[in-house]
Amino acid sequence: MGTRVFKRWLLDGVRGILPGIPIVGAVVAARLLGIFQPFEWQALDAGLRSRPAEITDQRITVVAITEEDIQAIGEYPLPSGVLSDLLTDVNQYQPTVMGLDILRDIPIEPGHKDFIKTIQDLDNLVVINKILPPSIPPPTDAPESRIGFVDTLLDDDGFVRRSLLGATDEHNNYRFSFTIRLAEAYLVQAGLMLENGLRNPSAMRFGSVELVPFEPNTGGYVQTDAGGEQILINFRSGSTPFDIITYQDIQTGEFSPTLLKDRLVLIGVTAQSVKDIVNTAAIDGFNPGLVTGVELQAHAISQIINAVLDDRPLLRGWPDWVEYTWIVGWGMLGIVLARFKIKATYYFVSLVILVLGLTFISYGLLYIGWWIPLIPAAVAFFLNGVALYPSYRRQYELTLRLEDRQQLIERTFDQIHNGPLQKLSTILSRVSEDPNFSSDLHRDLRSLNQELRGIYEAMQQEFLVEESCCLQLDGNRIIRLNQPLHEMLYEVYEHTLQRNEFPHFEGIKVHIRTFEPMLEQGLSDDRKREIGRFLEEALCNVGKYARSCSRLVVICRQEDSKNIIRVVDNGVSQDPNQNYRRIGRGTQQATKLANHLGGHFERQRLEPRGVCSELYWSTRKAKWTSR
Repeated sequence: MGTRVFKRWLLDGVRGILPGIPIVGAVVAARLLGIFQPFEWQALDAGLRSRPAEITDQRITVVAITEEDIQAIGEYPLPSGVLSDLLTDVNQYQPTVMGLDILRDIPIEPGHKDFIKTIQDLDNLVVINKILPPSIPPPTDAPESRIGFVDTLLDDDGFVRRSLLGATDEHNNYRFSFTIRLAEAYLVQAGLMLENGLRNPSAMRFGSVELVPFEPNTGGYVQTDAGGEQILINFRSGSTPFDIITYQDIQTGEFSPTLLKDRLVLIGVTAQSVKDIVNTAAIDGFNPGLVTGVELQAHAISQIINAVLDDRPLLRGWPDWVEYTWIVGWGMLGIVLARFKIKATYYFVSLVILVLGLTFISYGLLYIGWWIPLIPAAVAFFLNGVALYPSYRRQYELTLRLEDRQQLIERTFDQIHNGPLQKLSTILSRVSEDPNFSSDLHRDLRSLNQELRGIYEAMQQEFLVEESCCLQLDGNRIIRLNQPLHEMLYEVYEHTLQRNEFPHFEGIKVHIRTFEPMLEQGLSDDRKREIGRFLEEALCNVGKYARSCSRLVVICRQEDSKNIIRVVDNGVSQDPNQNYRRIGRGTQQATKLANHLGGHFERQRLEPRGVCSELYWSTRKAKWTSR
């Protein structure tokens, strides 16, 4: 017994999951195709942007050449002599390392010779070049160990989220980036050298900290070029991530020397007219979405130094199999939630709360460096929750309705059994003992007793088939509802006329019948069942009341823009109530059906004899509803 219950429970569970699997599969396929990639990028940016502000990095200072500084100097590009003097002035404050984020591949006089000599003399200075096409060489005679490229990787939406640490140039020589050169020069003061990774030999490492390499499918990326050594940039949050002093501040000395001493100093142009600007939506600053090249370098360098010295998290993603397990898991959770038997209001509140919960989980993990798939997981969960709930809710309500109907059947039969059947049994006992009663009457009473006792089985059978696209007629005749309406009605007609309990069917000599295709778009199985019942009721009335009926006309077809069911006899009515507009049970049911169909029902006497029962509804109206 326990095994059968478990198997049934397991089978119900599998059946319950099946409708949601295509949705989960579609979400997984969409992610594999990169459809969610732009939305996952935006989610990452929003998460990074909304983190609490961090304190200003005390290890990095930016020396900015602003628009006002260029106006004061009087020319741009800046003369090499100006850069030489600036480097010399900054070096007097004993920074650990300096980085000049200004391309200088051609001489800009005056002062170019002094500039080259300054570069060669300052062994704590790193200069820049570009190695990706179109390449730009570094300043002439700059030492190779103090050159780093500043090539930027843009995603398809034009935003920067990755930092390129190492790559081969157009001559197939391996080069290090400006970012890694400066980080190495700063960390070497703490005895930490740039080495290959231990867990991942292709990764870069300082001490025990490996810089997590970017892979083609890292986080929300899909089949992205991961050439060279790349890492995601964990931008520093807050409106003042770094101390910034200007060129004019250096000239006037109006700043605290501690902003330069023992720090990593980046020198670059921040003037808007120079347009050394990149897009990033991960920084919530004075001008969100835009950051200067020198500030971008500061963020990229800062994350490496602080990861090594302060355990600040680097961004990383889960392995692919974990990410897709996470997405599928949330899709399954949507299926499970959809099966909960709760009211719609409570259900959708629960749906929203769980989506918010998923968002907070993703936010919390991002705060400690894990970028997980938020968007596809939320979509899989929400789509399953929204799409499946109405279906499961209907199934639940259907179950309740069936249980109510079963109880009604039980109560109805109990009343019949304890009342009329008991009286009938008493009468049968008396009749069987009394020889004065005819055998035909005795037989009819026994037949009536059997029919009444068969009501329970008939109602049970109806209970079973009503929701299975069937119509049950007298004698357990089952008619399928999924066939065309006119064919179903012909089966009802044919079976009803074969019933031998109606005496007036025998005298009918002329049968005129028309069963033609009818427009049934929008008709539910319940409506088709009711239409079949209507025809059965109309024919039974002929068999019961139409005395001396010799001609029967049955028409079921589409006429113009109407579907018509018409039953006409030429009998003499034996109905105790001669008013054919009376509101009996059959009339009530037919009128109710006509209202549901948006049509009309009418039963009228014909002269000199006969009755016409007619139901019609317009095929142009869309008022058909399910019960």
